Amino acid sequence: MKLCALVEAPEHVCCRYRVRAFASALARAGCSLTLAALRRSAPQRLLQFLRLRPYDAVLLQRRLLPPWQLRQLRGFSRRLIFDFDDAILYRDSQRTRRRNGLRRSRG
Repeated sequence: MKLCALVEAPEHVCCRYRVRAFASALARAGCSLTLAALRRSAPQRLLQFLRLRPYDAVLLQRRLLPPWQLRQLRGFSRRLIFDFDDAILYRDSQRTRRRNGLRRSRG
């Protein structure tokens, strides 16, 4: 099975602990893991999503995408796995913008 993980950055601490930590176990189970930084701009993301077709599964780590981008990602993915932080409804401690985002407060 070919798995692509869309992460903030392959060297980011969350990727190291929540994705790369399982790389050897996945390899023993016959899965190949590719890490890819999720592109920032919408056009770049759409091109990135299009290139996901060869993968058996796509793991989206800790990102809340706009609904239209999520539909596009789902359309180009055979299987979509969402790895969310257990505190997803709260603000990201690394962000300095709004205290609580509108998308998170609607949940």
